[in-house]
Amino acid sequence: MYALVGSFLSGLCGVIVGNKMKAKTERERLQKEALSQRAAYRQDWVNALRQEMAGFYAIVTQHNGSDQDCQKYADALSLHKAMILLYLNPKEPVYAEIKTVMENLRPNASPSGSQSAQKTFTPAQNELGIAEFLRLSQGILKEEWERIKRELAGKSDDKAPQNV
Repeated sequence: MYALVGSFLSGLCGVIVGNKMKAKTERERLQKEALSQRAAYRQDWVNALRQEMAGFYAIVTQHNGSDQDCQKYADALSLHKAMILLYLNPKEPVYAEIKTVMENLRPNASPSGSQSAQKTFTPAQNELGIAEFLRLSQGILKEEWERIKRELAGKSDDKAPQNV
């Protein structure tokens, strides 16, 4: 009789332990899936940000600085700038830096082709600003890539310092 009870309890413990292990394995699998999905969403966000930064950079480096050029590209630059700023966190210090750089590179063409002293942008005049935009953009993209890698390694840390 004692042997029967002992074997029943032993079997019951095996079932309980087995079910707990199965539940733990399933929970770990679901956590990995969620982590992978979150990293995929973040990568999509980084790709979209990179696209906007590339569009802004391409326009400010491929123009001749004339009023006609400024008028032609003003809307596209405004859109790229707005999208970049919407993708970034305004609480991070790099937000203010890149916003200032983009505003200094943004063309303000003279209305109706007049020769007013409004700011236009030329590659020679804005070489430092363009280099600064590129430096900040690359720093942001690198930090986000590092954040994705940390997340996938299970070391998610949203308070990580920015390497910009």
